[in-house]
Amino acid sequence: MPSQLQRRLQHLLDPSVARIINGLSAVSIVDSQTPPTNAELHDLTTQPPRNTRQHWAGTAFGTLMHDIQSVVIHGTSGWPSYASADNFRVVFDSTAPYKIIQPPHQQPQMWYSKRGVGPQYFVESNGTIYPLIGPENLEGTPQTTGHAEYMNPLSLGIENSDGGDESGIATTSSLFHRLAPDPATAPDLAGMQLFALLHPGGAEDINLIWFALFPAFTGPGDIEPARKSQRYGGWRNTLFTERDYRSLALLCRFVAERNAIPRNFPVLPFATVADDVANADVFRKLLLADPLAEQIATKLGVVLADARLGGPPFAHTYGQHADWWGRFFGLTAGNGRTVPCFRGFMSHSINGHHACPGPLFDWHRFAREVWDWWWYPFDFDSLSVTDPKGCSTVIRPYRQARGDTPLVEYYYDAVGTVVDYNERKSTLSAADRFTLEPSTPIYALANGVAIAAALPQTSDSTKPGFVLTRHEVFHVTAAFSGTRIDYDRPPTNVWSLITYMTAPGMSVSQLVDANPDWLNRFVIRLTETERAVAFHAANPALAALTHGWAHQPAAPDPLSPAVRRPSTGTAIESDATVYRAVVNDLIAGKPVLFPLANDTNVTPVTILLGDYLGTAGTMPGGAFGIQVEIFSIDKLDVPGAAQRAVSMVGETWWAQMSGPIRFQTSATDLPANGMVWQYSMTNFLQWLNGITWAGEWPKYGAVDPANGNAPVPLPVRPNPRINL
Repeated sequence: MPSQLQRRLQHLLDPSVARIINGLSAVSIVDSQTPPTNAELHDLTTQPPRNTRQHWAGTAFGTLMHDIQSVVIHGTSGWPSYASADNFRVVFDSTAPYKIIQPPHQQPQMWYSKRGVGPQYFVESNGTIYPLIGPENLEGTPQTTGHAEYMNPLSLGIENSDGGDESGIATTSSLFHRLAPDPATAPDLAGMQLFALLHPGGAEDINLIWFALFPAFTGPGDIEPARKSQRYGGWRNTLFTERDYRSLALLCRFVAERNAIPRNFPVLPFATVADDVANADVFRKLLLADPLAEQIATKLGVVLADARLGGPPFAHTYGQHADWWGRFFGLTAGNGRTVPCFRGFMSHSINGHHACPGPLFDWHRFAREVWDWWWYPFDFDSLSVTDPKGCSTVIRPYRQARGDTPLVEYYYDAVGTVVDYNERKSTLSAADRFTLEPSTPIYALANGVAIAAALPQTSDSTKPGFVLTRHEVFHVTAAFSGTRIDYDRPPTNVWSLITYMTAPGMSVSQLVDANPDWLNRFVIRLTETERAVAFHAANPALAALTHGWAHQPAAPDPLSPAVRRPSTGTAIESDATVYRAVVNDLIAGKPVLFPLANDTNVTPVTILLGDYLGTAGTMPGGAFGIQVEIFSIDKLDVPGAAQRAVSMVGETWWAQMSGPIRFQTSATDLPANGMVWQYSMTNFLQWLNGITWAGEWPKYGAVDPANGNAPVPLPVRPNPRINL
């Protein structure tokens, strides 16, 4: 039981729906409703009354699951609010209204709409997580539902409260309120419009919803016009919220450990069975990028050498094996289970008929937030004999990922080696200083919470730009497993401090490419909260808004009953106030301190693995580059660990950050004198990624048939994606 990951979810859980559905497990399956009249049978515009007897849907619904191979990510086709949780309740308890169908040349028939259709979990736009059936506290064995067609017995489903392709969602609805000044058609931020959704009527929450405006919207997504019209013609262009992504990532980190599912993603996450099943090149990329490529290829009869060559010969062979696509995802021709196969996280559309979670779900952001890897902070262009080992000045493509942008991992897929990175080190500093080109993009090493930062737009080594991030590092292995990481043990807090960066052209009022990724997310939250506060103040007579402002999401944390999420309006007001103060200091060129992660009234600022942070600046001595410090209070078993003071210990912001006002817990409070254990960047990445990969590999369940189905020994992390 990964209890440490469970604790991070606890204050977000609302078990109310699962409690109702679980209580129906022993109810006999007998419907009770008024039979439709003959006129109703022949009138397709009439909806007969719903069933009045609650019960489960059938023999398969609710059965315990075993050997779960994947997690299917969905986007709801409906209103993006917590009300969708109740929509799932009525299809799980079989009281959803039945529809009448009248096939040509047949007698009218009745059938229940979506009976038992829905996922195991639902995440709403304000971040509340609803278990819908089974373990209300996430501790037990998941139960079968009908959420992904053929994949139902193999996969867990997670719905997310997106507008999806529901035709009823429209910004002309009386439930939507434009929060911007006139003109109403103007964007609030580049390529985006903001609305407040008050829904459902009579029990409102206020949901701050962004819509993409094409062609001005340039964020990630499968949004090329031809592909969008072909695959997602009815999509409503609502964007998934920041709180949805954060809760979804936390839930998926837990689900992966609880059910032994690898944190594995398709290299082309926007691929779909509807459009790509006949595309041999898409299939070969999915196969070759998977860590189980060799075992899956053996099962299918694919010659890997032919797959790597690709081209017409492989396309011809692929065309003769219509079952390869389904078998890759774990299905036999009769939709039974088959292994080995893809294990990990995928969309509904990649092996199902519904195109969710849609064209605007950010797979590249989501994967980075789920991964525990640490990545290199800059890239090399090429290591060929004819091309020098130059630093890459091209931004990583996932910032504006499209449907054909590979989802790669910038440690295992890196062009440079440990030797190449170490050769960039300067010997003039105890910390790691890397000499780089002036325009080299710099990226976050790992997921974490922002503690402090400065963003100068000009490069000055005496007033350097920096970002300090606190990371949670799980590294202790479980005694029962040998290599699996023990998520019942608290993590070690590790900090990264990247210094001498610059952010020329950055903006605190608009989304621009020059902004660090965390700053663009910050600007979105600041904009939506300040406009919501102004709208609330200007509409005191709008009863639904008053009700929504006071909405209390989820229930008290049963592990910490005193911890309660603030009401929606309180959270909006707190973020607007605190975020504005941070922005004012950034504008003034001051170092800023961010809200603490355990402050329940303010949304912490997160740094995601691989976030763009800025560009290399001027270091002492005049060379361009960055300084990287990775450190912890407690010593880790990293080769070459040294105890010394952090380089910026003499700065005013360090004293403010480490003082009593910044106190978090004794385990995470940095010392005022800055004395910590510091680690070489390359040593730390090698050490931790080796532990993390060793813990992931057993979840793939790779066996060798030639050796009595013995587990396949831990391989060096596959690196097939560079030459896809």
